[in-house]
Amino acid sequence: MWIFAETGQGDFWLINLSNTFDSTVYFYDHDTEDFQSANILNMSVDLKEWFILADLISQMEELLDTQADIYFDENLNLKNEYRQELLGEVEKIKEGLSDIYPFELRG
Repeated sequence: MWIFAETGQGDFWLINLSNTFDSTVYFYDHDTEDFQSANILNMSVDLKEWFILADLISQMEELLDTQADIYFDENLNLKNEYRQELLGEVEKIKEGLSDIYPFELRG
């Protein structure tokens, strides 16, 4: 497994490059404090899908930085109508992805 991205909080994203036909992405949460295979979450997305997800999350974070008063409530949670739209877009990437995504999708 190779680390190809990190969250800035100590968590990181991995990919297994030993199989050229499988680009499945995995997630490691540093809070487990034990880097072993049992603590690595299979995200069930390939690298292309992960990049689409990362871009979508980046767009949401950009809205938080630039238009928080429109899209987010006073607690900086994504307003429900926009949260539902975000969840729908995540599900378009891969059905069930919003359920296994390791972070709360601002809501």
